[in-house]
Amino acid sequence: ARSVTAAADGRVDASRVRDGLASAGLKLPEDTLEALVEETVEHAVRVAAEQRAREQLAEADLPTLELPDLTEGVDVAALYDLAEALTDQGVRL
Repeated sequence: ARSVTAAADGRVDASRVRDGLASAGLKLPEDTLEALVEETVEHAVRVAAEQRAREQLAEADLPTLELPDLTEGVDVAALYDLAEALTDQGVRL
């Protein structure tokens, strides 16, 4: 949670990211590294917002449902995945 908070505040150590990638055999151009760090900050902001929303819902004691991320887009198979997730959580028609 601390690392998400730090990243959401824009505190990402680009040199550590560069070194970590280099140790994995990846050498990125500086502009690509900067874009990766920027994307990391943007993702952390979204994650922090989701965490706050979850906390607010928990405090309000409202029912919630969890749906999977559809990273591949929405097609018929994805709709079945959503339907299965809802059914698994007790949603009935």
